[in-house]
Amino acid sequence: MIRHVGHHEIQFAFEFDGVLHYFSRPTANKDIIYICNSNYEKIGDPITLSAYTQWLKEKYLIKNSLTYRGIVSRYFRVYGRENGDETLPLRSGKGEPLSVSIISVLKLFDLYGAIERNIEEEKIANEKKSAFSKAQDYEYIPKITKAQYKDNLKRIEELKQRKEEMAEKAGKNLLELDSEKAAAIAKLKGDLKTFKRQRARYYSQLDSVRKNKDIEASSIQNDFSALQEFFPNAEINVERLAQIEAFHKDLTTILKNDFKETEAKIWNLINLINIQIENIEKEIDSIEKADGLSKVVLEEYAKIEKEITALEDQNKKNDLNATLIEEHKKKTDELTKNQLTQEETLEEKLNSEMARLNSLIFGENKNSPAIHFESTKSYTFSTFDDHGTGTNYKGLIMFDVACLNLTELPHLIHDSFLFKNIGKDTIKKIIEIYRDAGYQIFISIDNVNNFHQETQEIINRNVVIELSPGGNELYGQKW
Repeated sequence: MIRHVGHHEIQFAFEFDGVLHYFSRPTANKDIIYICNSNYEKIGDPITLSAYTQWLKEKYLIKNSLTYRGIVSRYFRVYGRENGDETLPLRSGKGEPLSVSIISVLKLFDLYGAIERNIEEEKIANEKKSAFSKAQDYEYIPKITKAQYKDNLKRIEELKQRKEEMAEKAGKNLLELDSEKAAAIAKLKGDLKTFKRQRARYYSQLDSVRKNKDIEASSIQNDFSALQEFFPNAEINVERLAQIEAFHKDLTTILKNDFKETEAKIWNLINLINIQIENIEKEIDSIEKADGLSKVVLEEYAKIEKEITALEDQNKKNDLNATLIEEHKKKTDELTKNQLTQEETLEEKLNSEMARLNSLIFGENKNSPAIHFESTKSYTFSTFDDHGTGTNYKGLIMFDVACLNLTELPHLIHDSFLFKNIGKDTIKKIIEIYRDAGYQIFISIDNVNNFHQETQEIINRNVVIELSPGGNELYGQKW
């Protein structure tokens, strides 16, 4: 359309309680609506489409939880909208899952509240189950088979037996230890061993420092003249030798002072280590008084406890997964049961009203269209023993009118394709039902002159727009 006539504005009005409300909607921006005066002059800034539809919902006095568009769009049967399948009257568009269609209609009939809590509980249970499954897929949580589960139980029993055997050999102190305490003692004994090795090294360094501290500078000044006698032909600088001797004495003094400082530092380190050793020994002694246990025994005991804990954790996670699966199944079963109950109510309401409407058309001896909910995700819609195209579309029209009569649905739109295969006698009755409905029903219908005179009169009295070739097209031209 835009390609032929360009962008333009659609101007329209609604009447509520005798008051006309004027609007304009540009084709260039379908998401905004302008409020206008009676001359279609725009008043202020545009409003959003959602604000406009909310206003319509309020004006139509709709209290239903669905949005305005969520209520009406399913019942705007316009060619090309893909909701004209006469066997799937609940579907609002191609590809919509039947489960979604069913929920939407339950909401329209105010039957959703009875299952809303069930839906939320099922959703939460499913999210928990899915989250756990994903954690397993990413290997954050171990995933084991039934065979592994049984193997774990067997291995746990073997490890527990080994613990008891160790306890009998080591005494009751070991038996009373839990895995954390055993691991703590094993670590403390390892730390104790490390500190004692460090202390031994410092004692060795201290011994070496003490030996070096006692060195004395060798004296060569006792009798420098003796050197001259021994080497009569050599020129010996006695004064230079004396200076060297003095330097050695000074160096020895400096080294002695350095050795004293080093000795003091080593002693400080030894004392600190002694404090650590004492603290560790006290801590070991305080943990269940297990100081009589060897590091090897404690490490093995801790290793066994750790493996038992890991295997038990695997099995617990598996049990939790089974619990989550069972809980989800339980919530799904509860939802299914309660939703089927509501679907039975919906089925009875719709079928009763469609039977009433059908009797207005054919009397009491003609099968009426009927809907049957097979599950929470499927349903059937047909007329028993009559699957002709005209009958199917007549059934779709009856379904919509039934929904109009039974709910807050404010109006219907039925395009001409719905009527093409329906006989004129049936069309006559359908038009009369439209006329007497007391609601807004918009229809597009072709070849009015082919219908009964009474039908033509009803249609002509209610015509809003009449289109025809030769310049009487919607935009004055044909394309």
